[in-house]
Amino acid sequence: MSADVEKVEAAGERAAASRQHLLASIDTTRARLTPARLKADALGSVKTGLNSAGREIVAHARAHPVRIGFGVAALLAWIFRRPIIAHAPGLLQRGYGWAAGKLSFSEAVAQRDMTGDDNALPPSDNDNQEAPHEE
Repeated sequence: MSADVEKVEAAGERAAASRQHLLASIDTTRARLTPARLKADALGSVKTGLNSAGREIVAHARAHPVRIGFGVAALLAWIFRRPIIAHAPGLLQRGYGWAAGKLSFSEAVAQRDMTGDDNALPPSDNDNQEAPHEE
């Protein structure tokens, strides 16, 4: 019977050790799931991702400077399209008016409008201006 008692005692010790391991794991998990720890983990992950993305952007810009230059030029042209188009020739202005949906195709390709001014575009809905009055 002493062999059986030893087996039971050994099983009890293993159970106590497993219980201690389980309780330690629960305490570790609770510590990791605190709001402060979760916030710190999230910030660390975001910082790592942003740093990685920044390095990739710089590497791409160094590998393709002409593409980046054209992209920046296109972005600036789009941002400043209204002042640029104001100084463009009449045909280009009418083409822009057609592309923006302000003119029909036949109006865009016409030589001049009724007043003879080939630089006049009808105001857009976003200009907050009244349409010119016919006299």
